[in-house]
Amino acid sequence: MDGEQLLTFMTVFELNNYSRAADHLNLTQPAVTARIQKLETELGCKLFYRDGKKILLTEEGTSLLPYARKILSYMNEAKQTIELLKTPTLAIGLSPAISVSIVLEVLSLLRDKGELWFDIVEAEDSVEVSKMIEEGLIDIGLVRDVIPFTNLESKYIYHEKLVFIVGKDLPLATKVEIKKDDLINQTMICYRRETAYGEISMKN
Repeated sequence: MDGEQLLTFMTVFELNNYSRAADHLNLTQPAVTARIQKLETELGCKLFYRDGKKILLTEEGTSLLPYARKILSYMNEAKQTIELLKTPTLAIGLSPAISVSIVLEVLSLLRDKGELWFDIVEAEDSVEVSKMIEEGLIDIGLVRDVIPFTNLESKYIYHEKLVFIVGKDLPLATKVEIKKDDLINQTMICYRRETAYGEISMKN
């Protein structure tokens, strides 16, 4: 008993026709018949019988059906797991201020370099991202240029405008454009994406 035989058995059952099963599996009809006969020989029983033009399962075929489904499902899952192991995974850390559009753009650029899987980790802030890189918990990090990276290699990759929401009575509310110096002694709150506030701000 092997995967090809079980797949052929399942296909004949689902399509209720040897010829259609052969077309679906890209085989000849005699090849489909041979697989079913070999499976029946190994199991020592008949799996199908004809009732007019219909192809029906025997009692033994009905008993085999759920096991065939499970075996094929496990085989496919095993193949997918092995394929995942063959594909390198790149762990990327984010600070809360990094927008989704920038993340998608970076992922697109990285994927152009080769087949990769990505593990995205959102940290509390840029400092935590840098610490995670130092400790080997992530491979690269996307952060704001707000702290010195003395022992890490860094590269400036984009410029993004930020929209600040402030109380109408605050001095910053009168400014059309807020510059870096305007933020001295100010407190800026960035919500993490998985929080309720973060989800609301992303929708708006």
